[in-house]
Amino acid sequence: MPVYAFLEYHDIPCPHCGLILPYGSEKEPRYITFQWGYCPSRWPSEVVYRVGDIMQWRPCRDGVIRGWTCFDGGRRFNVGDPAISSIIVTDVGTDVANFPTECPECENRIGGAALHIHRNVIASAWAFAPGQLLEGAPEVHPGVRDLGDSVQIPASQVDTWWAADYYLPQGDGTWKPMSDSEFRTSDYIDS
Repeated sequence: MPVYAFLEYHDIPCPHCGLILPYGSEKEPRYITFQWGYCPSRWPSEVVYRVGDIMQWRPCRDGVIRGWTCFDGGRRFNVGDPAISSIIVTDVGTDVANFPTECPECENRIGGAALHIHRNVIASAWAFAPGQLLEGAPEVHPGVRDLGDSVQIPASQVDTWWAADYYLPQGDGTWKPMSDSEFRTSDYIDS
């Protein structure tokens, strides 16, 4: 069964009209569900983040923190690599958190939710329109925009919110969409 990390949010605006988006099926609290860092549970539990929080990584029994690590017989994981200094992680589109797919005010489609992790800190979070991952991204941390103001992921690559889970900065000012299998080195089992 998949496990996740959760970002609690209260003030993420619609990328079309600016309305503060509600939670998909509950009023409070509101969560963006993602897979990066220590992911201990299918439901919000011991690891719930807010913008500005430092990512948690569970150390192995030998005290070393490793990415892509399985704990407790496959029930908990370190997902990702703590050595990656800048990454955009999208809501994985689960049935757990139900980030809204449509704005209740303007009725435009929401492409998904994203958060920028820079130097192991959640720097910002936002909702994006389909195909426009960085359009309207908050400038909370310069790492989101330091590769160019007009950076956008082509609609062919981000047609729906589950098209890619991760985006890595490239030297030419673009962000490359990737799945975990495209940059995962290997799994480490620490049960």
